[in-house]
Amino acid sequence: MGEGEVDEGEDAGWGESSRYAAHLDRGWALLDRGELEAARTSVQHAQTVRPDEPDATVLLGAIALAEGNPTESLRCYDRAIELDAEYLEPYAAAAAVCLYDLEDPGRALRYLGDALDLESLAALERIDLQLLAAECELAADELAAARERLASIPELAVLDAALEIAATVADPAAVASDEDEARAAAAEYLGLDPDGEPLEDDERTDRAERVVGLALRLGQLRLDADEAALAVTSLQKLVEHFARDIDAWQLLSEGLFRLGNVTSAAQAGLRALELDGESPLPSWVPTPAVVHRRVVNILSNCPEARIRALVERDPPPAI
Repeated sequence: MGEGEVDEGEDAGWGESSRYAAHLDRGWALLDRGELEAARTSVQHAQTVRPDEPDATVLLGAIALAEGNPTESLRCYDRAIELDAEYLEPYAAAAAVCLYDLEDPGRALRYLGDALDLESLAALERIDLQLLAAECELAADELAAARERLASIPELAVLDAALEIAATVADPAAVASDEDEARAAAAEYLGLDPDGEPLEDDERTDRAERVVGLALRLGQLRLDADEAALAVTSLQKLVEHFARDIDAWQLLSEGLFRLGNVTSAAQAGLRALELDGESPLPSWVPTPAVVHRRVVNILSNCPEARIRALVERDPPPAI
């Protein structure tokens, strides 16, 4: 089940499902705001309502990780797996903790192997797991294994179809019955919820962004595995459909350069710079005047006299 999802058919009392989901939603929102103790309180309320559901324990693992305790986080994910061995989320979360926080890619691969054995995985979920597994293999210096995995993911046809549909089809749900299996699976993911109902606009946008994110990860991992030709092939498909994605152009530039195609690499790099220049700065970026003032202040208070001399002249240099 997904975050906050409950089976209405198993609701033992009026309002129980709504209360459980509300506690979880509030808990995740509090975690996002860094209010960890309050998030724990929401977990406790959710577990009081439904002690045998794994979602609250997954949230508890995320809180422990935010507190800087990956060992406790992993214990929570193991407990969630005990509660529901068919629930994907704790396997993926546990693998990420092992890889990124505990620096144990071998253990992460064991979680991912168990996750890939689950019967209810959608194609894009499998791709996500396979990419994380390839990252684990690269971290463990198992280059040949990573290359083999990246070259043989059977669901990549679904990813290609999803990129095309996300870029060109206004209503993906309308093509979910396509005769092509890969295209139908992609359209179903992009356009329908688990009950077969059309997604809201923001939900469709989130899923399209996830598809682009998977394609970027695939390209990056192929570069990391020294498979530049495969990386360029997949990244060219990405920029064909999402021609304004800066990260895709940057990765494509790197791949082309590694292949020795310097002119095309420079053109792709310039395109990334052009797009970056067109993007508005985030609201939190300080103005040039503020940057100048702060840098001059830092340099003028430096204990090294030669560095202070850089800004002690009149007028001081422009930053």
